[in-house]
Amino acid sequence: MMELQALIQLVSDYHPGEENSTSHSSLLSAVQQLKAALTDIEKIGEGIRPLVRALVTASVHLPEEWDDILKALRGVLTNTGVPWLHRAFLLKTLPRMLLDAPTDRWKQYGDVLCEVLVHSSMPPPGLEEGDAQNTQDEASQHPNPQERRVAVTALLSLQEECAAAIVERLVAQLPQALSTCVAIVSSPSARDGLKKAFEAWLCRPTSSADASCAMEIEKALKEHFQGYGGPKCEQLCAALISSEPLRSLTEIAALQKDLLALAEVDVSHRNIVSNRLSLAFLLTKATEVLDLVYSSEQKCLEKGVEDFTLPLSAVQLLVQLTDTASVTPESLSIQEMQRLSACLLAVKNADAALDASLPLIECTLHLVLRALPCLSTTDEGVRLLLNDLLGVTSTLLPVVEDAVLKIHSAVPLLCDQQHAINTKAVADDVEGSVQTAQTTFRALRVAQTVVQLCRIFRKKIQNYGEKQREGEYPRHNLEELAAAVRGITLSWRREKKKIQRLPVLTNPQSRRVIAHAAGNKKETHRSYKQPRHVDGGGVHPPSRRHRRDTPLL
Repeated sequence: MMELQALIQLVSDYHPGEENSTSHSSLLSAVQQLKAALTDIEKIGEGIRPLVRALVTASVHLPEEWDDILKALRGVLTNTGVPWLHRAFLLKTLPRMLLDAPTDRWKQYGDVLCEVLVHSSMPPPGLEEGDAQNTQDEASQHPNPQERRVAVTALLSLQEECAAAIVERLVAQLPQALSTCVAIVSSPSARDGLKKAFEAWLCRPTSSADASCAMEIEKALKEHFQGYGGPKCEQLCAALISSEPLRSLTEIAALQKDLLALAEVDVSHRNIVSNRLSLAFLLTKATEVLDLVYSSEQKCLEKGVEDFTLPLSAVQLLVQLTDTASVTPESLSIQEMQRLSACLLAVKNADAALDASLPLIECTLHLVLRALPCLSTTDEGVRLLLNDLLGVTSTLLPVVEDAVLKIHSAVPLLCDQQHAINTKAVADDVEGSVQTAQTTFRALRVAQTVVQLCRIFRKKIQNYGEKQREGEYPRHNLEELAAAVRGITLSWRREKKKIQRLPVLTNPQSRRVIAHAAGNKKETHRSYKQPRHVDGGGVHPPSRRHRRDTPLL
């Protein structure tokens, strides 16, 4: 025993670079003898702990002996004659073998240590933690619960660079390793890097056999990982960026699904969206959707409900993401902005405004006004675009304001109908009346939002024109306009707080809704000019021009 203690002391006294330190050859000889001593556990007795500590220390100084030292130590873990307390001590000490390891071998060492510790952290096959059927024979052949807990603690003490290797080896042993995975994720000592590695695995496709295990791990992550959702957000952003341009309406469904998942990301991860997605990129995606909706092959008025539902949902989600997207000056060309504005610029007269799908107009106008700071203010096309948009809003505003007035005139009647339905005073056609009321109020919110957008744009652009004559720099004005537009609550966001979202209606249906709400199928569009006075002192009524009812949806 004195000889063993002397060998242990020799290893402990080794300090590379010091004059009085043990020589390298003496250290190597001592390590060889200590490894041989591990083959006779009974002779070592209580000296096994300092021996294990000495070998772990020596492995750092002798890279050429690292594998052999670990092999000798693994023999101790599998030796049923070693008391479990000594095996637990060895498991706790193993992570020290990574300290000061050579850079070129660090990954190799980390992978091997992860394999050893993961194996020691798992319960026996078919047995759960604390299973009453765990016999004495089984306990002697497999790590007992105390050893498994120590192995989990040792895994948690490894550097974050080992996180991927730990998760890779654990998930390869599912479902046997499920309890270990949950214990690691639930531990307060688990580093965020390790939890992120588990979430990254959840983002990958899993087999049906691992599906239930994945649900348990995900549940634990959501409960114990404050940063849960980050890797998923990164993956969604990367998938959206790498996606191919849309070629048909059928591809919008996949885009809408990805956008919906991204929009539901926790607020704490919005910085990821801001760093990965630019406003210019989101506008490009919106343009792809609008190009398909307004394609020359299929006129807008010929579309059915299914043609509008997905495109509108996708564009609304893109609008929602613009709140967190990064804005870069001069990231959009005037040609790209004109493509996005195409459905707006097509509104050249009141009849075109009546034919337009107002929810898409609402989204597009919002996007265009938000994107103005992304243009190059030195481009002469910006001035022309602003003039064109001013003409569009001048056409839209009176038509939509008229629609708002018509719906407002029908609100008392609709409220009375709703009250009667709620008190069960009306028994016939209850469902249809509720649908009419909800759709009408929804149309009112859309129209009110479009009116707000038009008014803000006209007010800011008029001020912008005056300041231009004074020679002031225009970018600040465009940024002010974008900020004002961002402050407007869009119709569907107000709707979520009040009623459940309903299917999008086509234009003919919208006209019928408004006509019914106003109490007349064919209303007139009154001129906004002042009444004309005649010689007799009377006043001519405002001139009337018969038009179709405004399609709000």
